[in-house]
Amino acid sequence: MNFVLTLLMLKELHSPCANFVVGFLIYYCYYYYCCIILPFVF
Repeated sequence: MNFVLTLLMLKELHSPCANFVVGFLIYYCYYYYCCIILPFVF
């Protein structure tokens, strides 16, 4: 939950660096979910 709040706080800054970090974290979490969690589920 703290992780989500941190992302929201970074997004509220509206700075290019913050947007890059948020985008990278979202991409990383999406990659992690698809490649590591999904193969175990199915």
